Amino acid sequence: MKISLRTLAEKNACKIVGEAYADCSLENILFDSRSLNAVEGTVFFAIKTHNNDGGKYIKDLYNKGLRMFVCQQDAVIARSDASFLVCEDSLQVLQSLARLHREQAKPKNVVAITGSNGKTITKDWIVSLIGKDQRLCCNPKSFNSQIGVPYSVCSLQGDEDVAVFEAGISKPKEMQSLEAIIQPNIGIFTNIGDAHQINFSSMEEKIQEKLQLFRHCQKIIFHNNNELLTNHILAFAKQHNIEAISWGDSKTCNTYSQQELLENVHLPFADKASVENALNAYVLCLHLGISQERLQPRLALLQQEQMRLEMINGINNSLIINDAYSNDLTSLEIALDMLNTCLKPEKLLILSSLQQSSQNLEELYEKINTLLNNKGIKNLIAIGEDFCKYKHKISIANSQFYLSTDEYLKNSKRSDYSDRAILIKGARSFNFEKITRHIEDKGHQSVLEINLTALTDNVRHFREKLSKNTLLMAMVKASSYGCGGYEVAYALQKSHLVDYLTVAFADEGVELRKNGISLPIMVVTPEKDSLEKIEQYKLEPVVHSMQALQMFLDKHIKIHVKLDTGMHRLGFEKTDLPTLIQALQEHKNIEIKSVFSHLYGADDPQLDCYTKQQIEAFEQMSQELCQHFDYKILKHLCNSAAIVRFAQAHYDMVRLGIGMYGVGVDSQEQEQLRVVHTLKTRITQTRTIKVGEDVSYSRRYVSPKPQRIGVIPVGYADGLNRHLGNERSSVYVKGKFAKILGNICMDMCMIDLTDTDAKEGDEVIIFGQEQPAQVLADILQTIPYEIFTSVATRVKRLYYFE
Repeated sequence: MKISLRTLAEKNACKIVGEAYADCSLENILFDSRSLNAVEGTVFFAIKTHNNDGGKYIKDLYNKGLRMFVCQQDAVIARSDASFLVCEDSLQVLQSLARLHREQAKPKNVVAITGSNGKTITKDWIVSLIGKDQRLCCNPKSFNSQIGVPYSVCSLQGDEDVAVFEAGISKPKEMQSLEAIIQPNIGIFTNIGDAHQINFSSMEEKIQEKLQLFRHCQKIIFHNNNELLTNHILAFAKQHNIEAISWGDSKTCNTYSQQELLENVHLPFADKASVENALNAYVLCLHLGISQERLQPRLALLQQEQMRLEMINGINNSLIINDAYSNDLTSLEIALDMLNTCLKPEKLLILSSLQQSSQNLEELYEKINTLLNNKGIKNLIAIGEDFCKYKHKISIANSQFYLSTDEYLKNSKRSDYSDRAILIKGARSFNFEKITRHIEDKGHQSVLEINLTALTDNVRHFREKLSKNTLLMAMVKASSYGCGGYEVAYALQKSHLVDYLTVAFADEGVELRKNGISLPIMVVTPEKDSLEKIEQYKLEPVVHSMQALQMFLDKHIKIHVKLDTGMHRLGFEKTDLPTLIQALQEHKNIEIKSVFSHLYGADDPQLDCYTKQQIEAFEQMSQELCQHFDYKILKHLCNSAAIVRFAQAHYDMVRLGIGMYGVGVDSQEQEQLRVVHTLKTRITQTRTIKVGEDVSYSRRYVSPKPQRIGVIPVGYADGLNRHLGNERSSVYVKGKFAKILGNICMDMCMIDLTDTDAKEGDEVIIFGQEQPAQVLADILQTIPYEIFTSVATRVKRLYYFE
């Protein structure tokens, strides 16, 4: 960018503090301090959000070499060798920078995409279809917000043939600023639905707001299947002298007939959503001058959208389509289309009440009823208060209504699922993952390598976030999250970075003591028959109830008192404190080593208000307890996520768990952590199969072409979840990803080696640096904890320091 900090200040009527770098060109943009890569030419925008203030990271970034900053006055630090643009709103200045850069950079075509669903996949498929025919620029991932769009536009070089940017909004008056940044000449409107509807008074208002992205465009591409959206686009296009390029089945406004398009192209999928997204991308490419002949082979290689829908083998020969994350009419229609592609004749829909909709509820449930009938749904489990209230609007003959997920599970029977295709579709708040778990079919050359140097590096990363007086407790329960017991504890003790260890049961603590671990050890779940071991090996039990306390009243022992601040799992409630305090005052033989509680949503910004409530409750309850004793009682509340996100709650000690093992609270944090676990094996045998030949049990995979496959000696008995089979996941071999073909067996599975030169004996990575455990966790809709702890004890552990 040929823009300096001084130029940017002048354009925004702001002042510069510090002349040292005021006239240097701004080459790189940083808005997350944890993502710093290059120092030279980088400017940090200290953006304030509801949950954070970028200004507090300026000093740390300065110490790392950064010298250009955009921030509010109170964030400026006195440094003569740095320059600060002082403003009221760093986000507005970032957007101003993007507008200035866009005016300098002039690609031949700038495409802007908006809509309720499908923006990212449409963008990705446009990039795939254009291929190397034209020079391209596009936003990374789904960077389509008020921050993401300007960040993306600033990456323009200016000599591109095509630039493609998504634009997403969640409330009125946002699109105008994005339009001024992108300045598109071609627009794509994917669809309209209920997503983010809550901040709009009507669907019409939301459509009109999104259309502001195209007010200076020459062309708008859209699918004319939605009459309301089509009418608004046509009226808008006429008003602004824009060419409306539509496709679909409408006889009044077609530029392209959908039937003719599908006759001329061959797509590798048939579901409605993917077809719409692919044809939007295809029509755009035609208008960019790319021939049908060049596009056709690329269309055949498009990768299916990574949707939230996942097919899982269920109990009693059932098949589950799991979409237990969101629920609106548009995504429901997409999911029902997927359900109807299943070959099983019996279909069952498990559906929650819809959320984030501003519609009249009676009208909404009438629409749901119409949709379900049109899609041929004959069996319905409806869950939620709204469904129960408006069940008279539902005419599905075989319908059952429940107020809650738990109520339904109490009344469900295994026979309900026999030989059915089951769509589980619900908003996140309904916890439909409980239903998925209920229905799922539960069903060496391999080695788990443990990089102990990476482990201690991760601990050091978190240690640096703490004050020098804050202690650190490391979680080594569950065999150190699958790593192993004393080996990890030994590395932590040797590092001198950790002050405490935590295990779940006394036997784990005993093993550590027998292997030379002298650090204090907290036992989360002490049991009555382990009292002698706890005393003998100087372990420190957690006391969470008066009944638990009774076990230790005649012991000389150190205890940790757990408080319940909202998770409602274990812990003393506020009303219990007087009785607890009296009992502890009467028994001087018991020393309270610490008081603590457990945060249940510190990793989720949407739960921040509850986390803050927990912090307040802990503050009050711990103070009430501690004031009655004349010795120091440690306080601790933060887990790995809270260490990063809630520094105000560090107290005397923090508890480091999953972060120590290399899993961050978000993508930025993840980039700063190192992989600790690597599960690997070797190819046992290779063979070539012909078209139509089967792989593994149940004929779930039939080869569509001649293929070269390999057998690897790792199966579900080793911890490789069976639901990762049937091409749902890959392994990493010889620099490439190889799909797992067919069902995973107990002791082995088969992988596709067609596009590799791998041979027998070559190394295969199940998860590690090349494929993080988070990838497998996402596929399984679980968390990395489970991936790590599921690795069977029969898999050899190999520990090493670098």
